[in-house]
Amino acid sequence: MKRSATLGLFVFALAIFAAGQTTPNPQTTGPVLSIPGDTVVLAKLATILDLQQCTPGEPVEAQTTHDVKVGKEVVLKKGSTLLGHVTSVELASPKQPDNMVGVVFDGVRSKNGSPQTIHLLIRALAPQTELPENSTVAGGRGMPGEFDHVIASGHDQAEHGGIEPLTTSSIGVSGLPGLQLRILKTTGGKRVSILAWSKGEIRLKKETQLALLVVGE
Repeated sequence: MKRSATLGLFVFALAIFAAGQTTPNPQTTGPVLSIPGDTVVLAKLATILDLQQCTPGEPVEAQTTHDVKVGKEVVLKKGSTLLGHVTSVELASPKQPDNMVGVVFDGVRSKNGSPQTIHLLIRALAPQTELPENSTVAGGRGMPGEFDHVIASGHDQAEHGGIEPLTTSSIGVSGLPGLQLRILKTTGGKRVSILAWSKGEIRLKKETQLALLVVGE
């Protein structure tokens, strides 16, 4: 099986957002979903995310593409809805060459259940897969130590064979030219996924692949 373009990794020190720049999600309520920290959840976007036009507080939803199991127990079923939102938007300026949009997923709603709270960061993203997906993520753990200090830049194109499914070990951006993935801390100590780009328009379509990391509180 041919692989998609290698995910680029670059060291990036954690930064602090200015106070008041992040927006909480008013729709997230309910008990905390018990999933071990550093578990990786695979999903796909269920909403379009136009980075050039989005605003703080805008809802972002994704749908899990695999069951997530801890041991033998399924703790998050395939088809569950992940509830997220845009936390911040910073446009490029003479002092800051990149546009930056903060996104966090902080809730989940199962097909037949009420919403629960969870804190997820985007660990990797790629266009819609062109190859079959597996149905279960067993354990779902993968390289959290590298994730805290990463910028990953999108590649111009995938190798011949199309875009492969993300896995629990995927880190960074693949197949989305010009896009970078960063992790920043807010003044309240929360980590937020930052999507950054310097020029052009970035529009993440429905079905865009996501690998999300559960952050233990």
